[in-house]
Amino acid sequence: MKVADPSSCCDDDRVLARQMAALSHPVRLQLLRCLAARDACCVKDLVCRLDLAQSTVSQHVRVLLDAGLVRYKAERQSSRYSLDGAGLQAATAALGSLVSSLNTARSDAASSPPACPDSVIAAAGEEPAEPVHRTN
Repeated sequence: MKVADPSSCCDDDRVLARQMAALSHPVRLQLLRCLAARDACCVKDLVCRLDLAQSTVSQHVRVLLDAGLVRYKAERQSSRYSLDGAGLQAATAALGSLVSSLNTARSDAASSPPACPDSVIAAAGEEPAEPVHRTN
């Protein structure tokens, strides 16, 4: 099976992959829930709520920032973080679009006969069958 070269992916796929990767860790999901409960907060507030090391929380927040799911605002001597509503909406829309296109592709595939290209047959070490022509 051919594997796609990541550099050949479109930008939307790269963005969605980064967002899904950011959402794939339970601590980052907890951070999003904490941020949703407040307008904005600093890392120290998040550390107190999650009982994790400040460096660990900072790394997870950075992943969420890089994925466009959290916003950063410098405020005096502290940094304030908040949910990025537009980023979350974009991730939701992109995932919904992907799921919809996959469902359409599955539906289309189910309505057409299965294809077994000669290359797959050859890879299995078999000779492609001669087409059968029937006349009734």
